[in-house]
Amino acid sequence: MPEKKTSVDIEKILEGLKTHYQCRSLADLADTLGFTSNALYQWKKRGKLPVRKIIRQNPEIRKEYLKTGNDPIQASDETKEKQRLESYDKHAYKKLKLLKSLPDSLSPREKIDRIEKSLQEMRSVIQMNLTLLKDLKKDLKDK
Repeated sequence: MPEKKTSVDIEKILEGLKTHYQCRSLADLADTLGFTSNALYQWKKRGKLPVRKIIRQNPEIRKEYLKTGNDPIQASDETKEKQRLESYDKHAYKKLKLLKSLPDSLSPREKIDRIEKSLQEMRSVIQMNLTLLKDLKKDLKDK
């Protein structure tokens, strides 16, 4: 007799996320996670979560939780630190790639100017993200 696959209880996972983020409804949870409420209802209807998409939007959520529903929802501080370092490695690689992509015909000063401009743009994006994160945390506390 073939072994029956056990399906993950999507409703349990979504309820766990609602509780964790102190959301009153699926619509609130959708907003908190950065998705439309329609998207969450579709996931629930299909009985399947787009794990990668959720993680991309919410890297603090453990992939294992989304796949199995087993606690904890968030990664440990050690795992978060590892993810942060991996992120730095990716940024360092991008910077090195940028440096290598600059034409040899540029003077060292021109290369420095281009890299500084690129770094300033990255800083601006990071600052905007930090401001957004701060606002979101404030909104969560107000709920």
